[in-house]
Amino acid sequence: MIGNVYEWCLDTQHESYKKHPANGTAWTSGGFKDRRGRKFHANRGGSWFQPPVEMMVFRRCWDAAEDKRHELGFRVLMEP
Repeated sequence: MIGNVYEWCLDTQHESYKKHPANGTAWTSGGFKDRRGRKFHANRGGSWFQPPVEMMVFRRCWDAAEDKRHELGFRVLMEP
């Protein structure tokens, strides 16, 4: 799950995990916005572009939803 591309997540950026949803759902309310009003979302896992020491499942960084990078992707899943 690591080393290919960072996984773009629905969760928005917050100062800490205090008051996060306890049921595992995405934390989409509130969150950090930049001067242009763009919300930032979590990117997790590391990518081929990073040194091996930074490729960890708990690694995270943040990008605006509008940002596009060649080392950023998403995981497709199907719920029953």
